[in-house]
Amino acid sequence: MGKVHTQPPDYKERTDKLIDKEKYERALKLYDKAIDDNQYDYELFESRSKVKEILGDTDGAEMDHLDSGRLRNEIISVVNIRAIGVTGTEKRMVKTIRY
Repeated sequence: MGKVHTQPPDYKERTDKLIDKEKYERALKLYDKAIDDNQYDYELFESRSKVKEILGDTDGAEMDHLDSGRLRNEIISVVNIRAIGVTGTEKRMVKTIRY
């Protein structure tokens, strides 16, 4: 029976090693796989953007950079909405306790 993996693959560490060795094509393929596995990690898109830039794919680099910014903004919006929701809930709980 094969080994069961309970942690997600460490794509960032693996791609960093490939980039250090200037193996950009392999790093790009690994970023593609990483993004397939986690389409909401804006850091992956930003990192892939830099690799595409090195490889001369300026259009692809720009698209990934824009996707990274869009995802970052969506995450910030969700965090802000949840923070407001929690604050509102806490206020309601305080009112309930005071009555």
